[in-house]
Order: sequence, then structure tokens, then C-alpha cells
Amino acid sequence: MKSVGSHTAIIQSSASSILVLCLYLGEYEKGAKLAIERGNAYSNGVTGHWRIMVETFTRGMLLYVMARMTRKRKYKYHAKKVHKTIQSWVRNGIPNVKHYNLLLNAESAALDRNLDATERFHRDAIVSASRRESVNESALASERYGKFLLYERSDPEEARYRLEGALQLYEEWGAARKVAILRKKHEDLWQKP
Repeated sequence: MKSVGSHTAIIQSSASSILVLCLYLGEYEKGAKLAIERGNAYSNGVTGHWRIMVETFTRGMLLYVMARMTRKRKYKYHAKKVHKTIQSWVRNGIPNVKHYNLLLNAESAALDRNLDATERFHRDAIVSASRRESVNESALASERYGKFLLYERSDPEEARYRLEGALQLYEEWGAARKVAILRKKHEDLWQKP
């Protein structure tokens, strides 16, 4: 029943894809609620599949974003739990998740209002994802850093630079809808003074 070819695997993969869409399209609340509801269902239903790492990271990001937005303990609790899973993978020498851990570290530091650590983790996450040639995750890290700079550091000039970098990466990835959403959301940044 747990093989990749089973109906269970198809259902789990579909739910995982919904989480990814929620993260990239800014449907954070919907995604975080689904992340809590589903818990480890994907990793339990499709053991040994490489997408488990992506799905786990995506749940962590959605939960941290909502924890930061709402300050609700339920999101923070589940985010920390997912983060610990990824930290254990890093400790066990899995190289494919280092950039995930760095980006979750940035979100955790931002939640704890440790602004200097947040910046350092964001920069490191961008470099790590770029070294892995993970365009979408480099874009996500750049976007999250840009938003942090805009809303937490009140630095629109640096935020614009980071968000423009995210736009270029999203375009390279072929995510036209994401580019349109990001441009519209921050249209005031793109206008020349």
C-alpha cells in the first residue's frame, strides 16, 4: 500500500503539490491549515521518496509564515516540530536539505525577533540554494529576505533589490503567475521616485 505506484502515493503527491502551490502563490493560511491537518501523512504514506524533503520543508515554511503573521502558538508549535525534523536530517549528513534548514532558521529567528540572525540566515540560504542550482528555492529565499527587509527592517531600497532578484529567478523558473503576483503586491517598489 505504500509503494510509489499506489493510489495512496497519488493522493499524497497531490496533497503535497497543493502545499507547494499555497507557499509559492501566497495562500499561507490555507497551506498552514492543511500542513497541520496532514502532519506527516506524506512521509508515512510514501516512504523513501525524495519529495518527502520538499514536502516537509514546504510545511515548515507555511507554518512559520503563519506563526509570524498571526503570532498563534499552534503554528509556531508545528513549525518548530517540522524544523526539528529537517535539523535532524542535516545532522545526519543529508546535503540536500542544508538550504531548507537555513531558510527555516531565518523564519524562526524572525519569529523570535532576532533580526541580525534573520539576515544572516537569509543570505546564507540564498547562497546555499544557488549553489545547489535550485532556482525556485533561491527565488523563495530572495523573496522572503526582501519581505523581511521591507517589513521588519524598513529598508525599501534593499528590499527592492532582493525582490527584483526573486522576480528574475521566478522568471527563469518559468513561474509567470508568481511573477505577476509579486509585481502587483509590491508595485509601489517598482515605481521610480
